[in-house]
Amino acid sequence: MAEGLQFESVRILRDETAVVTDLDLSIAPGSTVAIIGASSACRAVLEAVVGTRAPAGGRVLLDGSPVDPATVGVVTQRHELIGSLSAAENVAVRMLARGNRRPSDWSEIERLLTALRLPESSWHNLLEQLSGGQQQRVAVARALIGTPAILCLDDPTSELDPVSSTAVWDQVSAATRRGAIAVVATTDEQVICAADHLIELTG
Repeated sequence: MAEGLQFESVRILRDETAVVTDLDLSIAPGSTVAIIGASSACRAVLEAVVGTRAPAGGRVLLDGSPVDPATVGVVTQRHELIGSLSAAENVAVRMLARGNRRPSDWSEIERLLTALRLPESSWHNLLEQLSGGQQQRVAVARALIGTPAILCLDDPTSELDPVSSTAVWDQVSAATRRGAIAVVATTDEQVICAADHLIELTG
């Protein structure tokens, strides 16, 4: 059985226009894929990996089977955090959804928030009390919690200063070293140059 993420003759449409045609690509665990092109086209590819957009043709597989959304950590440009929960609780919800309930799991939330340069004073703030950059880093922490097999990240440092951006990429790199596959829509030249694979979109 093939390991990793596979695109098999994948065709993806955006507004009836093909942005990916006959994509055949095998991505080993621990690899990073950079996607470049129009943001809406990049989003269409990420959605096809997550499973919220069906390809117009072909298949996207993980280890030879359809991708289970529970195995994917996602960061969208809208962050999609829950406004009635605190920063830490937004991360914990995802952790619980993945079935992680060990006492050490809360320590992992605290470790991630610290590593992403979120001050402890912000951990229990509600969404409206967080800046845009803080919300983005909470979304990154939520994506990373629970050792996901795939990370689908839509420009995850767009609202961050260079120091915070470096903190995010350090944690993404740590996840890939543990075997995760990072699929990243980005304009960051350093990330693009360091990626193992590049998907350049035409639409």
